Amino acid sequence: MNNKVMKRGKYSVFAVLFFIWSFFYQFASNSAVSLLESPYASDSSYLIASFVFLIGVLVTFLFAYFCMARRLRDCGKNTYLAWLIVIPLVGFVFMIYLCFATNKNDTNQQ
Repeated sequence: MNNKVMKRGKYSVFAVLFFIWSFFYQFASNSAVSLLESPYASDSSYLIASFVFLIGVLVTFLFAYFCMARRLRDCGKNTYLAWLIVIPLVGFVFMIYLCFATNKNDTNQQ
């Protein structure tokens, strides 16, 4: 089995976990911002929280990009289409599409 592809079953699990993580991360970042708006928060704590949030977003999107690229490779499509994850609504619809897309070479699909 080629390690650079992601079958339909594994990708569907990834997509569900990605959406759950996105909602959780959004809730956590909103909570952190509300805490930072207190009168006791300093500018440096706001800067550190913003940096941590940015790193989390970058890691999440890179992981999603690589998983989508593997799934696209499995479907026989161009891996550059994985950059559609950056466009909010288009990326969401494309992730759903990849959960149901057929594999290119494998007749025994997962």
